[in-house]
Amino acid sequence: MNPTKKERNCRIVRTSESGLEIASLVHPTHVEHYITAVPRAGRSLDEQQRAVRQFVTEQAADLFAMTVFATPGESGERIHETDEMSCPITWLEAADESTSGVQALAVTDSMLRAVVYKDSLIGGAYEAGGVRYCRLGGALRDPVEWPRDAQTRAAFDLWAEGLLIAGMTYQRVVRTWFHNEDILAWYDEFNRVRDECFTERGVFQGVTPASTGVGVLNPFGAALSGELLAIDGEGVVVRAVPSPLQCAALDYGSSFNRAIEVATPGFRRLMISGTAGIDADGETMHVGDVGMQIARTMEVVEAILDSRDMGWADATRAIAYFKHAADIPVFQAYCEKHALPPLPALLVRADICRADLLFELELDATVAPRSRT
Repeated sequence: MNPTKKERNCRIVRTSESGLEIASLVHPTHVEHYITAVPRAGRSLDEQQRAVRQFVTEQAADLFAMTVFATPGESGERIHETDEMSCPITWLEAADESTSGVQALAVTDSMLRAVVYKDSLIGGAYEAGGVRYCRLGGALRDPVEWPRDAQTRAAFDLWAEGLLIAGMTYQRVVRTWFHNEDILAWYDEFNRVRDECFTERGVFQGVTPASTGVGVLNPFGAALSGELLAIDGEGVVVRAVPSPLQCAALDYGSSFNRAIEVATPGFRRLMISGTAGIDADGETMHVGDVGMQIARTMEVVEAILDSRDMGWADATRAIAYFKHAADIPVFQAYCEKHALPPLPALLVRADICRADLLFELELDATVAPRSRT
């Protein structure tokens, strides 16, 4: 069977410029630009953000989503920009300049519209090529004195309203990110509320999304900051992808899939959840040994990629989380030793959802149909 003209016109263009790592998914109808701005010597976070915006302007694109890891001083200076952008900024705190950075998604030739609830910008939505996308994020500004479970439920309720505005429901959500303050103190409580909200909204009747849950502060002092992505439309196929080397997270009561594959006209996208050094029984491996935990994590992620006929070179974005920022060189040495291609990754400090886990990696990869023989 010969590929259609639409399929032949779908391709991925990768560029590296001015400290930006960019993967552009070129459709016949529009282009998606996945942008990672990594720290460079002598360049501030403000300059990183300006580089992202300059690229977006040069491409005549619109910002769809932006996540910023900033030091407390940097976020305090820039937080007002959230309300001046065409998309919400999800502000998170970095340990220092070396763990700061920006990830963004921009789109060209799309009917991008803001998702506004009660005069607050909470996300964006667009439709292109018969596929609808909705990304929600930004600040969760409910009273921070509320109990953690109440803040969490309020976040899920807010996102439900945002999805409704975009013409979607939780059953179309394929990816979530949760950044919990002091995660180890209340992760079980968070999971309980998430389960209740997913049950109420029918998430378990469909495909449970991929997810990341780590301990990261936000400049608002909220218990929870989060983001989600929903995709729906003509020709969209969503499937759960198991980890060949691990049990399902659902087996031990954590409500996410190890990975989700979303096939849209022209591309297959693999979204790998936050992944750590856990064995096939769900137990932590190599306690206290960050090098071995990194090696195990990379082995697990590579096995998921391989199971979908993908590899490290197909990565469009990634975030590596370190319990101790001093361990970042261990990860870099692993990548160099195994001759991995440069990953479009941010390297940030965060608490992992278990006290004995030292490292976690999330990664998205994309291929065009028939791009491999």
